[in-house]
Amino acid sequence: MKKTVCILIAFVLIMAQFTGFAAKDISININGEYLETPVAPMIVNDRTMVPFRAIFEALKMEVNWSEKHQKVHASDGTTNIILTIGSDKMVVNTDVITLDAAPFISNGYTLVPVRAITEALSCEVGWDGENRVVIIETEGYDGPGYIAPEKEPVQPETQVPQVPPASTTPIIDDNPAYINKNDPEMALKAMNYINQMRLEYGLEELIIDDNISKVALGHSMDMAEGNYIDHVSPTGTTPFERLDMAGIYYTSACEILASGFNNSTDVVDSWLNSPSHKTSILSSEFTHIGLGYWLGGPNGTYWTLVLAAR
Repeated sequence: MKKTVCILIAFVLIMAQFTGFAAKDISININGEYLETPVAPMIVNDRTMVPFRAIFEALKMEVNWSEKHQKVHASDGTTNIILTIGSDKMVVNTDVITLDAAPFISNGYTLVPVRAITEALSCEVGWDGENRVVIIETEGYDGPGYIAPEKEPVQPETQVPQVPPASTTPIIDDNPAYINKNDPEMALKAMNYINQMRLEYGLEELIIDDNISKVALGHSMDMAEGNYIDHVSPTGTTPFERLDMAGIYYTSACEILASGFNNSTDVVDSWLNSPSHKTSILSSEFTHIGLGYWLGGPNGTYWTLVLAAR
């Protein structure tokens, strides 16, 4: 019996020793000040992941989260960043950047790769491995710098959660050369007609968004050149991915297509004669509109209408 007790005590002591060697939490230091986060940052695929709202707001970004599309959108008026849970593609304005670690949700918080985000915002990023501190200095900052805390032993890494394989986002060629072939008045007339109909139904006008129209125009051109009419392109790109790759923020969106109509009134009337399309066009949910008209292709004309909510 005494021998058994000794063994148990020895086992408990060994367990206590291992517990004492648990890794110290990672800290984030921005312009010499430590950032408080609701959950501790963690390392995944050698990349430090941090709660998205904490890091974006500390960098003076306006933050939005789309639960429906599982997307993070942040903007400071100049730079727009979009990240999607489980996707290794980060959209920075119109550039698509491949990440080493995809955003994921842990304990109810969305974690994103801090280095990729801060470098996209032209910040200087460093790593104090001894004290496990990510050091960030924003562009143009010339105040007091980072001061390392008292030295502590380097601890082994804790086990990180298993993250699902990152999905891929197909990329379309964003070549503005086709714009000269388009008649922007045709698209504008159609959007104005839609807003006129909305007013007749007691609804607010939709805000005409040139960036959304550019995305719509690209899809109209792609359908004409590829001889297809579909929301999903031959490369697998969806309407939502087209908006993402253009850096456009939305909480919900809808795409409506048409082909062969030669004037703005006819194409809008055809949409309004379709119950499902009419419901979308006259929905109070949407706030913004974009439309792309393309002359050419086997059917002669191609129309892409995109409605978005913000």
